[in-house]
Amino acid sequence: MEYGLLGETLGHSFSPQIHRALAGYDYQLLPTPREAVEPLFRRRDFRGLNVTIPYKALALALCDEVSEEAKAIGAVNTVVNRGGRLFGYNTDFGGFRLLVRHRGVSLAGKTVLILGTGATQCTVRAVCTAEGAAQVLCASRSAKPGALRYEQAAARQDVNVIINASPAGMYPNNGIC
Repeated sequence: MEYGLLGETLGHSFSPQIHRALAGYDYQLLPTPREAVEPLFRRRDFRGLNVTIPYKALALALCDEVSEEAKAIGAVNTVVNRGGRLFGYNTDFGGFRLLVRHRGVSLAGKTVLILGTGATQCTVRAVCTAEGAAQVLCASRSAKPGALRYEQAAARQDVNVIINASPAGMYPNNGIC
């Protein structure tokens, strides 16, 4: 196998069709149990992997070198094998930063409220910090350390930008909040 998507549950992924259509190479889904992830990385019998839930933090620990963005987020979603050395990246950082800039949203000096406290929040927080946000707040349905409850967040009058990093509206529940 040269390229693939590593994760736990992958039945909903269109990645093989997208990679075949855009790049013309074989791309496989690798639904993998936790105990098989480290041996896969040790074998290094792939050229590149995309990594998804729940193995992004584990992938960070298993790579030989990791980009600064991936370190800031605490997760790797892309692994490239160069001559037997594994390089880890987080392409979500660049993707989200590009989206913010493309839409003309300035985060510099702003108070940003992120809805959600999961892995996506880590990416959004890293981009907000890199773009110079004055303050980054997070809101959660349940009381989590360092996060506001949604009721507390709704009362904040100083928030300039709100970013949804929660699963609300995510496939297969598109349009549901």
